Amino acid sequence: MLLSNASAASRRSVIVELEGGVCYAYLTHPHGSRPAFEVLVASSVILTDIREAKRLAKAGCPPPPTRDYTTAFTGNLPRSARDVSFIWSDAGDAIIILVRGAKQAAIAEGRVYSRAIGRVGPYGYPWDEEAVRQAFQHVCA
Repeated sequence: MLLSNASAASRRSVIVELEGGVCYAYLTHPHGSRPAFEVLVASSVILTDIREAKRLAKAGCPPPPTRDYTTAFTGNLPRSARDVSFIWSDAGDAIIILVRGAKQAAIAEGRVYSRAIGRVGPYGYPWDEEAVRQAFQHVCA
């Protein structure tokens, strides 16, 4: 685990893991540590095919980025916990993950968004500034 952070409002936590050049963030269920949502934040690994990603996921490993659904440049991989920060919604049910101050991924309204996602699929949704802004319109910046 790279780091974790909690929302007092929702009793949810976000857990950020960096392993083998792949960074994922997990938003937990309230009052627990079991992930409710996961989002690919960034990766520096060579893109694989979807069959290999599914095989690894079934084995309990975070699935690596694939050529079919993630971007060729998944960039902005955090190097340490200092590189990662968060913006929580007021209710604590949505979060934006920033890497070195840049919005990289978000979990909002039951969807995950990431700059590392190239098209809608098993990893979630490509970054959509307007959708994320709508989900966070009640957050004072």
